Amino acid sequence: MDFRLPLEGEWADEPPEGLFTLYEEHLMRAHLWFPITSVIVEFLNRLEVLISQISPRGIKRLVGLLVLGYERGIELTAEYLEAFFTLSRVGTDRLYGFRPRTFMEVLKGFPQDDNGWKSYFFYVRLDQASVAAECLPLFRRLWGGGGRR
Repeated sequence: MDFRLPLEGEWADEPPEGLFTLYEEHLMRAHLWFPITSVIVEFLNRLEVLISQISPRGIKRLVGLLVLGYERGIELTAEYLEAFFTLSRVGTDRLYGFRPRTFMEVLKGFPQDDNGWKSYFFYVRLDQASVAAECLPLFRRLWGGGGRR
């Protein structure tokens, strides 16, 4: 799997061709793993957002619920995740998080502070090592109009 640090003048919302953006906190604090599973890709596509637009707290909630389902022997689907979470805006940027819908919270103790995480981003090559192979054509990597490859 290939990772690349941004060069001077490159931005998180404009990844180079064939790459997508992640933040250090997605891996370090939110425990995102590779390849990114099809349920995550399908869920984000249903919401029409990119993984790079999701706060670390949002990723942590998503990963936590998937792990909890796995531990309980329950395969969660994009439809289930959509019924469980609501998308919420983070700050004034085009960034989002997830909150459980009313009476749906099963995971407690998430930190409320998401400050500073946008400063440390990197690029990941879009291939079957980074994203579930069946989801490569669906994976959104570009901010703005549509976002597909």
